[in-house]
Amino acid sequence: MPTLNADLAWHLSGPLLAVFYFTALSLSGRQRGLQFLHDWARTQGFVLVSARRRLFVPHWRWRPSKGYQFFRVTVRDGDGVLRANWTRCSDFSPIFPRTDPTTMDVIWDDPAPQIASA
Repeated sequence: MPTLNADLAWHLSGPLLAVFYFTALSLSGRQRGLQFLHDWARTQGFVLVSARRRLFVPHWRWRPSKGYQFFRVTVRDGDGVLRANWTRCSDFSPIFPRTDPTTMDVIWDDPAPQIASA
């Protein structure tokens, strides 16, 4: 019996380590993506209100998604107006080192408000 338990533990250790590794990798990439979004919002004059990572998005269907992560983002502009967008940015993963961490695509739900000139 001890041999059976040792064999079972040995056979389960590989898949468990793989699940742990890929979960840690995903969480790390998500955290770096959120930090990137915070920095982007600040440089654009926005405050990041919420950012949720999404697997299925209405945009970029026909473009390769390997090496990218997608977020549903809500920001507040300087006038206090909430604006929402879909954002595609690098996965920040060592598995896809060729992705450029400064590459970012943003599709706003509505166009920027126009300021009437006097």
